[in-house]
This record gives sequence, C-alpha cells and structure tokens, in this order.
Amino acid sequence: WSSSSQVRITRNGQVILESHSSGGSMTIEPLGLLLEEVHPALRAHFPQLAEGGVIVSWVREQSPAHFAGWKMYDILTAIDETPIGSFADAQQRLLQLPNKSDHTFHIIRAGQPQIVGARPTQESKR
Repeated sequence: WSSSSQVRITRNGQVILESHSSGGSMTIEPLGLLLEEVHPALRAHFPQLAEGGVIVSWVREQSPAHFAGWKMYDILTAIDETPIGSFADAQQRLLQLPNKSDHTFHIIRAGQPQIVGARPTQESKR
C-alpha cells in the first residue's frame, strides 16, 4: 500500500472535513479519528465483519468523536444504514457527511454491535 490522498472540504472559509489517507490508514478531521483497514485475521474471527469495516486506531482527545463516545479499536461497519465494506467506502461516506447534521455510526465494540453519534451528547460529556 503506497498510495496516498488528501481531501479538504471548506464552507465559509472553515474546514468542515479533511481526510488524509496514506497506506492503510486515514485521518478524519475535525471529527478526530484515525481509521485503518481491518486485518483479515480479525475478520476471520468476527462474522459481522465479513462485509467489511474499518477500525478506529486513534481518537483525538477533546475532539467531536471523543465527546460522542468513540473509542480506540471500535470497528465502523455502517454510516446511516449504509454498510462500510472498504476504506474507499468509508472515505466516500465521510465526505458526504457535511450535507446532514445528524448521523448514526454502526460499530462493533468488544464484539458487540452498537451505535454512536457524530455529535456529543450530554451523557457522553459526563
């Protein structure tokens, strides 16, 4: 994996989404996530990952993702009911996020399916 790309979306002079991908990882700002491909060995142990997904390898402290409850090693499997089968799927869906304010992110955490949001909730700030 030697390819890399950068995408920046601005609105009214403010960066609303920036994606840097290099090799097997992708940084998403200002959300505050670093995503990586799920290793095939991990897929083999989780039937829920047969269709794909990307793993959260880092959550920036004090970021929107941190306050929304994202955790390192969450596995993103869908955004707004649209499955994430690959890195390319994740980047494409994330680039569409600025068009809508509320999103649901389907993840697997500790082997269990869960849903987290893109925005902080009062409960996740406590």
